[in-house]
Amino acid sequence: MNTLGEALLDLGKHHEAETIFRPALAGREKCLGGDHLATFTSIDNLARILHHQRKYKEAELMLRSAKSGCEKTLGSDDFDTILSAHGLAVMLLDQKNYNEGEIMYRHALEGMEKALGPDHQFTLDSTSTLSETLLDLKKYSGQRLCAGVY
Repeated sequence: MNTLGEALLDLGKHHEAETIFRPALAGREKCLGGDHLATFTSIDNLARILHHQRKYKEAELMLRSAKSGCEKTLGSDDFDTILSAHGLAVMLLDQKNYNEGEIMYRHALEGMEKALGPDHQFTLDSTSTLSETLLDLKKYSGQRLCAGVY
């Protein structure tokens, strides 16, 4: 079901994707429990849909839950935990919660650099986004981050 939901998300059919992801999450929670990686993936998928629908508060709660669960189950250095932190950081920045978003983004970026290396495209894209955010906030020490990207 998650694959169908992801296809609908890619097609921009957010409402339809939500109707797929909600029962998929419920099924995974029932069968696998709340502390399983597949359940965290379903939480993240539903949160992405809610984010696209601008249902920020519900999406944020879900992302916090997924990140917390990943940390507890997988550890704070696991790549799935880092991806959860990244998703939460993006959500926080979109809600203009810049202080917490910056902290979360830095945490995710540090993990990405360790896991993927500083030259990986995902790391570079994340560095660029954080740098732009810092510049928007007039935290010009962020230019040091940007210099490494361009």
